[in-house]
Amino acid sequence: MKTKTTSIITAIIMVISMLVALPMGALADATDYIDYKVLDDGTIEITKFYSNDEYYDNMDYVVPSEIDGKAVTVIGENAFDGAGFLNTVVIPEGVTEIKANAFKNCGVLRSVTIPSTVKHIGDSAFYGCTILTKIEIPYGVETIGNEAFYDTSLSSISLPGSITSISNAFDQCWSLSSITYGDGFTKITSDLFPGYPANAAITKITIGKDVDEIEFPSSLPQFKTITVDSQNATFCTVNGVLYNKEMTEVLRMPPASNIKDYTIPATVTTIGTRAFYDCNNLMSLTIPDSVTTIKDYGISSCYNLRSLTLPESIVYIGNYAFSGSECTQGIVLPEN
Repeated sequence: MKTKTTSIITAIIMVISMLVALPMGALADATDYIDYKVLDDGTIEITKFYSNDEYYDNMDYVVPSEIDGKAVTVIGENAFDGAGFLNTVVIPEGVTEIKANAFKNCGVLRSVTIPSTVKHIGDSAFYGCTILTKIEIPYGVETIGNEAFYDTSLSSISLPGSITSISNAFDQCWSLSSITYGDGFTKITSDLFPGYPANAAITKITIGKDVDEIEFPSSLPQFKTITVDSQNATFCTVNGVLYNKEMTEVLRMPPASNIKDYTIPATVTTIGTRAFYDCNNLMSLTIPDSVTTIKDYGISSCYNLRSLTLPESIVYIGNYAFSGSECTQGIVLPEN
């Protein structure tokens, strides 16, 4: 009898040991490993995820969409902070907020799926997820908090037109080279440029078809090229340089453009504010007789620009139009 009892106990211990060693995906109920609280509206906020790195390696995890019949709507502050075994995370439809530090320092996290129901991504939500290479931000997200993706390995990102605020979200993202402003964006303000100041390796921006107003930051030192959706009715680009659709005003040459000698098209009548600002690779600029106006800072801080001849057609030169541009061989002004 004693031998039989001992055998049963041994078998139970073996089964328990096997279950503990299984990856999370094989467990019957992942909700056993989370703490949560019921919010005032009767929905669930996940407050803490428990597990042990010793038993899990590169785990793919699906956040439960409901617990005890109640919908999960919030991923709480620090809920998955430091979960060093998470490889991918799928956040279900119905979640509306990812709070501050929610997935901070998840060291092997490579991919996150965010549903269209999420409206707010909090400060440092994915801070320090150093090998996070893929994330899609769906239309519906309105705010992305400070340093939300700090020191991740994202190489490109597409921002939906629903976004109203980004606060230095991509600081230290040195692999991030491309930003797309997707459909629905109508106005891009300076605070919606994630690469400003020079906190990432962003070299290319793509402007979607709905954008009709752009407020550039004063300096974008790392940008090399701008592209515009062909269906955009307000803007266009030629060789990475931004113009209005009619090509009567040159609006912005990316400061890090490799262009050294540039001839402004004969359709242009206006050189816009900061159109060639800080273009330090630019050595020669030819201005056609069609140009009548050079706005404030239009050709300023071009340190390697050797010389500049202004056509007789020029009738207005704005404030600081050539400030900081060396023009070592001089600026030739029209007689008028």
